[in-house]
Amino acid sequence: MRVRRLSFLHSAAFFAGLTIFAAIGLLALAWAALRRAPVRSRGRGLARRMSAAGLRFAEAVYPGIVAVSPFGGYYCRIRSVSYPRRVRPREAFIVKVVAENIGEEIWQGRGGRHLVRLGTWNPPDHPSAFHDPESWIENDRAGELSEDVPPLETAIFRMTFRAPAANGLYCEELAPVAELLHWFPAKPILIEVEVFG
Repeated sequence: MRVRRLSFLHSAAFFAGLTIFAAIGLLALAWAALRRAPVRSRGRGLARRMSAAGLRFAEAVYPGIVAVSPFGGYYCRIRSVSYPRRVRPREAFIVKVVAENIGEEIWQGRGGRHLVRLGTWNPPDHPSAFHDPESWIENDRAGELSEDVPPLETAIFRMTFRAPAANGLYCEELAPVAELLHWFPAKPILIEVEVFG
């Protein structure tokens, strides 16, 4: 009887130790995941806590956006967008977009597998009325990075747009995309141009 009781106590102690060891291991893994989570999102309150926990959440922060990507640390903040508000029919004009990489992934430039470009949005990949055949990659890709942009660095997209032939107010939305991977969960870049002449 005493031997059986000792055996039971040994088994109970073994399983209790195993449970404690597993709990400590899970806590260590959770802590490591939280430390690796991209917390440089500069979000506030709930957004920051959710991004630290690795949850999918996006918080619009004027004039850009802070977002957690389901694929990792692809974070984007649009710093500025400049272009002429009024152009002549068929006139070529420059659109300049300054974006900051505030995530942990390197934005790949020309030659990379997941090249970062600005593509047409709403709906995605639609042919643009501003397509310039001489400079655009395709009729739904306005610009791309020429070189890699590491975290906390700034990327400049300088693109040539071609105005449509007919007068009117034209709108285009662009969004950053890592090719063959996913669209950035970022606030679209709105281009509004009046064609008159």
